[in-house]
Amino acid sequence: MSDSSKKLYVVVGPTAVGKTQFAIDLALSLDSSIVNADSRQVYTELSIGVNKPSSHQLSQAHHHLIGHRSITSPYDVSTFVQEATAILTQEFEMANTLVLAGGTGLYVKALLEGLDEIPNVSEDIKAELNLRLKEVGLEDLTKILKEKDPDYYEKVDLANPHRVLRALGVIEASGTPFSIFLNKKNNPEHVFDIEYIYINQDRNELRKVINKRVEDMLELGLEDEVYSLREYRDYAALKTVGYQEWWPYFAGDITRQECIDLIKIKTGQYAKRQQTWFNKYIPVPSLSLESVYQKYLGR
Repeated sequence: MSDSSKKLYVVVGPTAVGKTQFAIDLALSLDSSIVNADSRQVYTELSIGVNKPSSHQLSQAHHHLIGHRSITSPYDVSTFVQEATAILTQEFEMANTLVLAGGTGLYVKALLEGLDEIPNVSEDIKAELNLRLKEVGLEDLTKILKEKDPDYYEKVDLANPHRVLRALGVIEASGTPFSIFLNKKNNPEHVFDIEYIYINQDRNELRKVINKRVEDMLELGLEDEVYSLREYRDYAALKTVGYQEWWPYFAGDITRQECIDLIKIKTGQYAKRQQTWFNKYIPVPSLSLESVYQKYLGR
């Protein structure tokens, strides 16, 4: 049963749409704090490439779950839900409002609604896994499953390639252990009301903003940041747009401009996937950044 005097404002939307500063301004107006719901901003070592809030922005409002985990430590939706739930419980004992903000839709949905379905796996991922099955064999794939989802590894029939490939496909598509979806708890009860704020922008205009942001990241030192992390390139955290595109460049396989163009293209594709996801799962219409500032802050 929710307490109508308690409210969680949930600020979501695609990358580069303006969520970070709006969430800060909203939190300041509410004398509240912000819980991060971005799956990559949790990492200490990642900054420029994940557009982590600047030191000035972090000083404006208190943020939870920002830069608190090493890229060498596994982090998934289950860990996020545990950490975020503990924070919400603690904060709502003292505060009437909180802001949850980020672009990782699966994290938001899992926290507020529970994991109620196994994610779809693209045909590209399925084809790649089937090719790897032919090239390296089932035993090698089960070793990968053991590393990425030891719980499911202990339960699954390891001689059944269909089940092994299905689990690996979901892991690849969601970045989350398959077992998490099998152990889901639906419809969690909350002590607060939820108000969704879905910020969106025309795709063509958003693409221009994304391209400008990539250029800004380069000026801030994105290339040096990624280069300093090259020894960690095989960790899941580094399999992220803005980071993984640099490895072929560092290896001399593509030019720097090709690398930059690829980051812009893949970031645009990621934003499109986010829009599709939020359009499906967020229960309110989207608004422009200008509209949410007017509606919630009167400016």
